[in-house]
Amino acid sequence: MLKKKIWRDKKYGKWIHENVACCITGDTTTVDPHHAKGEGYGSIKAPDYMQMALAHHLHNEIHVIGYEAFEAKYGRTQRSMVAETLVKAHSMGRVNMEELPLEGWIWEEVEELVNVV
Repeated sequence: MLKKKIWRDKKYGKWIHENVACCITGDTTTVDPHHAKGEGYGSIKAPDYMQMALAHHLHNEIHVIGYEAFEAKYGRTQRSMVAETLVKAHSMGRVNMEELPLEGWIWEEVEELVNVV
């Protein structure tokens, strides 16, 4: 069985850290990129485009309480935050979403974001 190539771009996480506000608080001073968990990648880190912007203290919290408890506590799914971060990166010219091997759920989340605005 051939392994699927996973999109990696170490500079993307740094770009998130420097350019994107936290998806929960809107803070821009201490943002960490966080890879989505529970999306079928098992012990392999999810592709780098599946990162979301979280304030440093929230990034620590999601690792402590787990993503399901975090989503319940803050009323946001990782999927929605990944989509929000990707849309921001796309709008600022950092990534072209049309050129990334995005899962179908990402496009569904993007559509939800557009309908909310």
